[in-house]
Amino acid sequence: MVQAPNWQEVETTLFEEGKEAIERFATEHPDLLCSFFAYYADPLSGEFAICIDTQEHALQQAKKEEFRVCQRRERRLHSP
Repeated sequence: MVQAPNWQEVETTLFEEGKEAIERFATEHPDLLCSFFAYYADPLSGEFAICIDTQEHALQQAKKEEFRVCQRRERRLHSP
């Protein structure tokens, strides 16, 4: 039988790893502002990942996506 995880241990690990990631980001990129922080979890494998982004990068990705959407709409409007 599979044993239930120790959720207090999981919470402590996630907190410590998250704190370390934020501190490392601040040290490695002192001139950048972290505008996004999240945990990614894969419940089937039990794996976690930490996600950090900046406003500049998020805006760059949003513009790329907007461009792709506009191109797709344009193609659909002109297709038979």
